[in-house]
Amino acid sequence: MIASAQAEVVGCGGAELIIHCAQDWFAVAVRLEVRALPSVAIESDGGWWVCPMFELASPSGWLVVGSPTGEVVDLVLEGGPGVYGVEVAHRGRDRAVVLRDGLFARYQDVLSGEALRERDEHVGVERYRVRFWRVAPLPEGWDGGGED
Repeated sequence: MIASAQAEVVGCGGAELIIHCAQDWFAVAVRLEVRALPSVAIESDGGWWVCPMFELASPSGWLVVGSPTGEVVDLVLEGGPGVYGVEVAHRGRDRAVVLRDGLFARYQDVLSGEALRERDEHVGVERYRVRFWRVAPLPEGWDGGGED
């Protein structure tokens, strides 16, 4: 699943969804949307690049979003436990990499006050929109899915 996310931006298996960010220097913005029905998206939807859709199991009806070094937030899915369709869209990935590389080229000490102030000006340039909608109840006997 991680290799899939590295190659395709998103990887999904069982009850886990991985989004591979283009960089980790600027804070990334993530917007979660829970909908009644899937969206009708096109490949370039207002500047958003839409990834292939997935199905994600939520045995608890909760969604927890976090990163290895960032904050964690949780969300109650109104549909409760079940299988959810997931659409991930992104924008600003390439721009964030260019900005990061430029900042690293300009500053010998990227932890200097001036470099950190410049970094903070670009918070959220890399953005993700994740939409969920309930597709079905969990299959009877669902054991967690995922990869072995």
